[in-house]
Amino acid sequence: MSFDWIKFLWKSGDSGNGDCPSIMEVDGGYVLVGKVLDEQALAQVHTVGRANNSGIGADETAVFLPADVIDRIRNA
Repeated sequence: MSFDWIKFLWKSGDSGNGDCPSIMEVDGGYVLVGKVLDEQALAQVHTVGRANNSGIGADETAVFLPADVIDRIRNA
């Protein structure tokens, strides 16, 4: 997958320089940058996803994104 353009929107207010949870807008959607889930958290996400007919596909992953990244965009 590649994008024609990427626009940085926001990062976590608790982050410093680099390695920051963030959200970027791309042509056709968004990219979320977050922490990789450990096995226990990923298993919980799989369980809830399957219960709602919304599993994680073979070409997908789940990450943790602090709430303030999205909250800051909503309040901007």
